[in-house]
Amino acid sequence: MKKLLVVILLLSLIIVFILGYLGFIPGLSAVFGSNQPKKLGITYTQKDKKSADEKLGVKYSQLSAEEKEKGLVLKGSHPVDKSLTSQELTALADTRQKQFALFPFKKVQIRVNPDGTVEGSGILEFNTALNFLQTLEVPLGEVNKVIDKFKILRGELPVYLKVSGEVVNNISNLAVKSAEIARIPIPQALVSQYGPSLNSLVEDIVSKRQPNYEIRSLKVESGQVHFVGSSPDEEWARGK
Repeated sequence: MKKLLVVILLLSLIIVFILGYLGFIPGLSAVFGSNQPKKLGITYTQKDKKSADEKLGVKYSQLSAEEKEKGLVLKGSHPVDKSLTSQELTALADTRQKQFALFPFKKVQIRVNPDGTVEGSGILEFNTALNFLQTLEVPLGEVNKVIDKFKILRGELPVYLKVSGEVVNNISNLAVKSAEIARIPIPQALVSQYGPSLNSLVEDIVSKRQPNYEIRSLKVESGQVHFVGSSPDEEWARGK
């Protein structure tokens, strides 16, 4: 299920890289409220978080200070065939930093719609995102070239995405319907131009999590996200 969150992250980063030239001004953004994520009307309780954790069946633990690993340490694997609600997905995403400090989103909301689309909004922490990309073995030098080229603002950016599609047998087929950064709509032509290459990137990331994670099917059914595959028995990381 965290693959859906990774998808949202990567889409956000690509769009930020392309449109950094917009030159957002933090003070002006605050005046107009564009420094806050789009509200999707989804709230959650501890009951939702507990329910989501039970469905995925992952035991979360913290790495000790002596451990050299900066990313995730996954152990074991077990089958999962569960559906998660908007509230459960939001609970997982909004509390993720407590388990994994390199997860670069906060103030997250995820809404699954009857038409099969999924919307996500939150604050993307730029520096945390860079550190997260390094754990995925994305060369920092290449990232910095893009940052310098497009004069990307290093800070916190509200992001919003609406996507459709599915992942089947670890093959991603996702499409972006709309996107916003700092509450500014992104031209669909740009999103469409870079969307296809994103699926290949998602598939590469999924492969790095194997064999602990497998996605036989990840899609929207009856207003929920239905996940069939496998999750690790244990996940070790450093939280905030």
